[in-house]
Amino acid sequence: SQEPFPMPPEAFSRPVPLQDVTSAVVYGLQREVVGVAIGEQDEARRGALREWLATLSALLPAEPNRQQMGRLEAMCAHERAISPERWEELLGEIEAPLLPTGGPAGGIAWAACRGASADARGYPCGLWLLFHTLLAQARTDAQGVAALRAIRSYVRFFFGCQGCARHFLAMSNLEADPLDGVRTASGARLWLWRAHNRLNARLNASAASEVLRLGLPKQQWPTPAACPQCRPRYTAGGRRWELGAVAEYLHGTFCRPEPGRPCSSPGTVESAAGSSAVIGIAPYLTAPNLTATDAYYLTAGAVLAACLLACYHCWERASAPAPHAQQRRRQQTNRLLPPSPRSCGRGILWHDSDGSSD
Repeated sequence: SQEPFPMPPEAFSRPVPLQDVTSAVVYGLQREVVGVAIGEQDEARRGALREWLATLSALLPAEPNRQQMGRLEAMCAHERAISPERWEELLGEIEAPLLPTGGPAGGIAWAACRGASADARGYPCGLWLLFHTLLAQARTDAQGVAALRAIRSYVRFFFGCQGCARHFLAMSNLEADPLDGVRTASGARLWLWRAHNRLNARLNASAASEVLRLGLPKQQWPTPAACPQCRPRYTAGGRRWELGAVAEYLHGTFCRPEPGRPCSSPGTVESAAGSSAVIGIAPYLTAPNLTATDAYYLTAGAVLAACLLACYHCWERASAPAPHAQQRRRQQTNRLLPPSPRSCGRGILWHDSDGSSD
């Protein structure tokens, strides 16, 4: 079997290398946005571009980088239509380098996102790091929510992998976890983290061999080694995530404080489940072509089945006949009853199932 590409040492850096973040910005502007023509009547795409540039100019680490994105944002504000040729002209009018702080020579070079080959990891990995970093830099709830919606619009209109964009947009519309339901900066960070883990689960389930060929097996993260306190407990659906610990981990991994611009606190966890939640057993399923919606309903079904099973065994124990009658019934039917549950009042766990792909 094929061995996965070893993790680059930079991938363990906290915060993540700024080089990967700036490379993702430059790659997107020079190679993705440039391929999308924006007509005079195309308000949606023009609005998405302006939102994206406004997000970069407000939240990208390093003041010189934010200033450069602010200049590009101001230039685009006067453009009604932007052809690929005009976009190249606008980029050419910005003093080089496009991002002066943290950017590698030539503008694009991957460190934490380095893969086994030129088509492995790279931009998709860097884009995730960029998204997480932008949300980590948000200092107000309004900034965080606006940035998350700008990320969705960027993926919708400018991400070159159309299939990937469709899956991301489908995740943003999940009835159980809609992007438009996010109201705080902390909620935005946790929503993107859940989306990232759902995508990793889907990639492992539907394209395992390709995942190994192009880079690394997709793990549910943070891994227990990286954050032992993030999911220390077990439930019927798998390990339970402690959302407060996850928020702290995201804060330490993606926020880059600057003089006079400290990182905001991770914030209060925004979740219907409270301070902890089960993302579910979906990340550990291997059924082909498993979608995020499928994963959600499979998880919900598994939890519901465990609850019903607990109720049944509690009822059976409460209504069981006297011991001698129960013994006669067992002898007559030659049936073995299941083992006694551990706690009828608090659910049932027949065994501890990790199922982790870490």
